[in-house]
Amino acid sequence: SEQIGTRTLSCAYVKPTQSGGIKVRTANLNYVTCNMIATALSTAGVTNCEVVAACPYEVSGTGALTGVMKAYESASGLDSTKKDLAAKEVVVTGDVAQQVGQDNATNIINQAKMQIIGDNIQNADEIYNIVYNIAEQNGVSLSQDEIDTIVSLLQQIAQQNYDIQEMKKTLANIQQNLEQSKAEAEGQPTPTPIESDVADEGTGEDITTNVDSGALGGNVKETSTEDPGLAEETGAAD
Repeated sequence: SEQIGTRTLSCAYVKPTQSGGIKVRTANLNYVTCNMIATALSTAGVTNCEVVAACPYEVSGTGALTGVMKAYESASGLDSTKKDLAAKEVVVTGDVAQQVGQDNATNIINQAKMQIIGDNIQNADEIYNIVYNIAEQNGVSLSQDEIDTIVSLLQQIAQQNYDIQEMKKTLANIQQNLEQSKAEAEGQPTPTPIESDVADEGTGEDITTNVDSGALGGNVKETSTEDPGLAEETGAAD
Protein backbone atom coordinates (compact mmCIF):
# COMPACT_ATOMS: atom_id res chain seq x y z
CA SER A 1 0.00 0.00 0.00
CA GLU A 2 2.93 2.37 0.63
CA GLN A 3 4.07 2.17 -3.01
CA ILE A 4 0.69 1.78 -4.71
CA GLY A 5 -1.17 4.31 -2.55
CA THR A 6 -4.90 4.92 -2.29
CA ARG A 7 -5.65 6.92 -5.44
CA THR A 8 -4.69 6.90 -9.09
CA LEU A 9 -4.04 9.59 -11.69
CA SER A 10 -2.86 7.32 -14.50
CA CYS A 11 -5.12 5.07 -16.54
CA ALA A 12 -4.89 1.90 -18.60
CA TYR A 13 -6.45 0.36 -21.70
CA VAL A 14 -6.23 -3.43 -21.94
CA LYS A 15 -6.97 -5.75 -24.85
CA PRO A 16 -6.76 -9.52 -24.20
CA THR A 17 -5.60 -11.31 -27.37
CA GLN A 18 -5.31 -14.91 -28.58
CA SER A 19 -1.68 -14.66 -29.70
CA GLY A 20 1.20 -12.24 -30.12
CA GLY A 21 2.52 -12.32 -26.56
CA ILE A 22 2.41 -9.39 -24.11
CA LYS A 23 2.77 -5.93 -25.66
CA VAL A 24 2.92 -2.82 -23.47
CA ARG A 25 3.30 0.90 -24.14
CA THR A 26 3.50 3.56 -21.42
CA ALA A 27 3.51 7.35 -21.35
CA ASN A 28 4.69 9.55 -18.45
CA LEU A 29 5.11 6.70 -15.96
CA ASN A 30 8.37 7.01 -14.01
CA TYR A 31 8.20 4.16 -11.45
CA VAL A 32 6.98 1.37 -13.74
CA THR A 33 8.14 0.69 -17.30
CA CYS A 34 6.66 -1.31 -20.15
CA ASN A 35 8.94 -4.23 -19.29
CA MET A 36 8.01 -4.15 -15.61
CA ILE A 37 4.33 -4.29 -16.51
CA ALA A 38 4.91 -7.06 -19.06
CA THR A 39 6.87 -9.32 -16.72
CA ALA A 40 4.37 -8.67 -13.90
CA LEU A 41 1.53 -9.69 -16.22
CA SER A 42 3.38 -12.93 -16.94
CA THR A 43 3.51 -13.57 -13.18
CA ALA A 44 -0.23 -12.91 -13.03
CA GLY A 45 -0.66 -15.73 -15.55
CA VAL A 46 -1.26 -13.61 -18.66
CA THR A 47 0.29 -14.89 -21.90
CA ASN A 48 -1.27 -12.70 -24.63
CA CYS A 49 -2.36 -9.11 -24.10
CA GLU A 50 -1.97 -5.54 -25.38
CA VAL A 51 -1.72 -2.68 -22.86
CA VAL A 52 -1.50 1.09 -23.05
CA ALA A 53 -0.93 2.89 -19.72
CA ALA A 54 -0.58 6.66 -19.53
CA CYS A 55 -1.01 9.96 -17.73
CA PRO A 56 -0.98 13.58 -19.06
CA TYR A 57 1.98 14.31 -16.74
CA GLU A 58 4.60 12.26 -14.92
CA VAL A 59 3.36 9.91 -12.20
CA SER A 60 4.58 6.61 -10.76
CA GLY A 61 2.21 4.43 -12.79
CA THR A 62 1.32 2.06 -9.95
CA GLY A 63 -2.30 3.10 -10.32
CA ALA A 64 -2.17 2.22 -14.02
CA LEU A 65 -0.77 -1.19 -13.13
CA THR A 66 -3.65 -1.75 -10.72
CA GLY A 67 -5.99 -0.75 -13.53
CA VAL A 68 -4.33 -3.19 -15.93
CA MET A 69 -4.86 -6.04 -13.49
CA LYS A 70 -8.47 -5.15 -12.76
CA ALA A 71 -9.30 -4.64 -16.44
CA TYR A 72 -7.79 -7.95 -17.48
CA GLU A 73 -9.45 -9.68 -14.56
CA SER A 74 -12.85 -8.31 -15.64
CA ALA A 75 -12.29 -9.38 -19.24
CA SER A 76 -10.65 -12.79 -18.84
CA GLY A 77 -10.21 -13.62 -15.16
CA LEU A 78 -7.07 -13.86 -13.00
CA ASP A 79 -5.94 -16.10 -10.17
CA SER A 80 -5.98 -13.96 -7.01
CA THR A 81 -2.69 -15.33 -5.64
CA LYS A 82 -0.85 -14.74 -8.93
CA LYS A 83 -2.39 -11.26 -9.18
CA ASP A 84 -1.06 -10.38 -5.71
CA LEU A 85 2.37 -11.75 -6.61
CA ALA A 86 2.38 -9.63 -9.77
CA ALA A 87 1.74 -6.49 -7.70
CA LYS A 88 4.49 -7.50 -5.26
CA GLU A 89 6.86 -8.08 -8.17
CA VAL A 90 6.38 -4.55 -9.47
CA VAL A 91 6.97 -3.08 -6.00
CA VAL A 92 10.11 -5.19 -5.45
CA THR A 93 11.41 -4.32 -8.92
CA GLY A 94 10.62 -0.64 -8.43
CA ASP A 95 12.34 -0.50 -5.05
CA VAL A 96 15.47 -2.25 -6.35
CA ALA A 97 15.38 0.01 -9.43
CA GLN A 98 15.86 3.06 -7.22
CA GLN A 99 19.34 1.72 -6.42
CA VAL A 100 20.40 0.01 -9.67
CA GLY A 101 18.14 1.43 -12.39
CA GLN A 102 14.86 0.19 -13.88
CA ASP A 103 16.32 -1.94 -16.66
CA ASN A 104 18.92 -3.58 -14.38
CA ALA A 105 16.30 -4.44 -11.77
CA THR A 106 13.87 -5.81 -14.37
CA ASN A 107 16.68 -7.70 -16.08
CA ILE A 108 17.78 -9.49 -12.89
CA ILE A 109 14.27 -10.55 -11.90
CA ASN A 110 13.31 -11.54 -15.46
CA GLN A 111 16.45 -13.64 -16.00
CA ALA A 112 16.01 -15.32 -12.62
CA LYS A 113 12.35 -16.08 -13.39
CA MET A 114 13.34 -17.64 -16.74
CA GLN A 115 15.81 -19.98 -15.05
CA ILE A 116 13.66 -20.83 -12.02
CA ILE A 117 10.47 -21.45 -13.99
CA GLY A 118 12.30 -23.28 -16.78
CA ASP A 119 14.16 -25.61 -14.40
CA ASN A 120 11.35 -25.86 -11.81
CA ILE A 121 13.59 -24.62 -8.99
CA GLN A 122 11.92 -23.92 -5.63
CA ASN A 123 14.75 -24.27 -3.12
CA ALA A 124 15.59 -20.90 -1.51
CA ASP A 125 19.36 -21.51 -1.49
CA GLU A 126 19.36 -22.37 -5.19
CA ILE A 127 17.27 -19.31 -6.00
CA TYR A 128 19.64 -17.17 -3.93
CA ASN A 129 22.64 -18.42 -5.93
CA ILE A 130 20.82 -17.78 -9.21
CA VAL A 131 19.97 -14.18 -8.26
CA TYR A 132 23.48 -13.50 -6.93
CA ASN A 133 25.16 -14.91 -10.06
CA ILE A 134 22.86 -13.05 -12.47
CA ALA A 135 23.50 -9.76 -10.67
CA GLU A 136 27.25 -10.40 -10.75
CA GLN A 137 27.18 -11.33 -14.45
CA ASN A 138 25.40 -8.06 -15.20
CA GLY A 139 27.81 -6.01 -13.11
CA VAL A 140 25.09 -5.02 -10.63
CA SER A 141 25.72 -4.78 -6.89
CA LEU A 142 22.76 -5.73 -4.69
CA SER A 143 22.54 -5.39 -0.92
CA GLN A 144 21.78 -8.42 1.24
CA ASP A 145 18.28 -7.09 1.94
CA GLU A 146 17.62 -6.61 -1.79
CA ILE A 147 18.74 -10.15 -2.61
CA ASP A 148 16.66 -11.60 0.24
CA THR A 149 13.57 -9.68 -0.92
CA ILE A 150 14.00 -10.86 -4.52
CA VAL A 151 14.56 -14.46 -3.40
CA SER A 152 11.43 -14.40 -1.23
CA LEU A 153 9.35 -13.12 -4.16
CA LEU A 154 10.77 -15.64 -6.63
CA GLN A 155 10.27 -18.53 -4.22
CA GLN A 156 6.57 -17.64 -3.99
CA ILE A 157 6.32 -17.37 -7.78
CA ALA A 158 8.05 -20.74 -8.21
CA GLN A 159 5.36 -22.42 -6.11
CA GLN A 160 2.58 -21.43 -8.53
CA ASN A 161 1.35 -23.46 -11.49
CA TYR A 162 2.08 -21.83 -14.84
CA ASP A 163 1.96 -22.81 -18.49
CA ILE A 164 5.73 -23.21 -18.54
CA GLN A 165 6.20 -23.03 -22.31
CA GLU A 166 4.03 -19.92 -22.69
CA MET A 167 5.69 -18.17 -19.77
CA LYS A 168 9.19 -18.99 -21.06
CA LYS A 169 8.30 -17.43 -24.43
CA THR A 170 6.95 -14.32 -22.73
CA LEU A 171 10.02 -13.92 -20.52
CA ALA A 172 12.34 -14.54 -23.49
CA ASN A 173 10.63 -11.76 -25.45
CA ILE A 174 10.97 -9.38 -22.50
CA GLN A 175 14.63 -10.34 -22.16
CA GLN A 176 15.19 -9.64 -25.86
CA ASN A 177 13.58 -6.23 -25.40
CA LEU A 178 15.81 -5.41 -22.40
CA GLU A 179 18.96 -6.43 -24.28
CA GLN A 180 17.95 -4.39 -27.33
CA SER A 181 17.22 -1.37 -25.15
CA LYS A 182 20.63 -1.67 -23.46
CA ALA A 183 22.42 -2.07 -26.80
CA GLU A 184 20.70 0.98 -28.29
CA ALA A 185 21.48 3.07 -25.21
CA GLU A 186 25.17 2.10 -25.51
CA GLY A 187 25.26 2.62 -29.27
CA GLN A 188 25.96 -1.07 -29.96
CA PRO A 189 24.47 -3.33 -32.66
CA THR A 190 21.06 -4.55 -31.53
CA PRO A 191 20.38 -8.28 -31.10
CA THR A 192 18.36 -10.11 -33.74
CA PRO A 193 14.67 -10.01 -32.75
CA ILE A 194 13.08 -13.26 -31.60
CA GLU A 195 10.60 -14.57 -34.11
CA SER A 196 7.47 -15.98 -32.55
CA ASP A 197 6.36 -19.42 -33.72
CA VAL A 198 2.76 -18.40 -33.09
CA ALA A 199 1.08 -16.28 -35.73
CA ASP A 200 -0.94 -13.24 -34.73
CA GLU A 201 -4.28 -14.70 -35.71
CA GLY A 202 -6.26 -11.68 -36.78
CA THR A 203 -6.39 -9.89 -33.44
CA GLY A 204 -7.12 -6.67 -35.34
CA GLU A 205 -5.69 -3.26 -34.56
CA ASP A 206 -2.71 -3.26 -32.18
CA ILE A 207 -3.56 -0.71 -29.48
CA THR A 208 0.12 -0.26 -28.58
CA THR A 209 0.87 1.21 -32.01
CA ASN A 210 -2.42 3.02 -32.59
CA VAL A 211 -1.69 5.94 -30.25
CA ASP A 212 -1.50 9.70 -30.62
CA SER A 213 1.35 10.90 -28.41
CA GLY A 214 0.58 14.48 -29.39
CA ALA A 215 -2.61 14.32 -27.37
CA LEU A 216 -0.50 14.48 -24.21
CA GLY A 217 1.42 17.59 -25.30
CA GLY A 218 5.20 17.87 -25.47
CA ASN A 219 8.01 16.16 -23.55
CA VAL A 220 6.12 12.89 -23.13
CA LYS A 221 8.26 10.08 -21.67
CA GLU A 222 7.35 6.79 -23.32
CA THR A 223 8.41 3.15 -23.19
CA SER A 224 7.32 0.29 -25.43
CA THR A 225 8.03 -3.42 -25.53
CA GLU A 226 7.72 -3.19 -29.32
CA ASP A 227 10.13 -0.26 -29.69
CA PRO A 228 12.94 -0.39 -27.11
CA GLY A 229 14.53 2.74 -28.57
CA LEU A 230 11.47 4.81 -27.72
CA ALA A 231 12.58 5.24 -24.11
CA GLU A 232 15.94 6.60 -25.24
CA GLU A 233 14.33 8.96 -27.75
CA THR A 234 11.81 10.40 -25.29
CA GLY A 235 14.07 10.63 -22.25
CA ALA A 236 12.44 7.79 -20.33
CA ALA A 237 15.61 5.63 -20.30
CA ASP A 238 17.68 5.36 -17.10
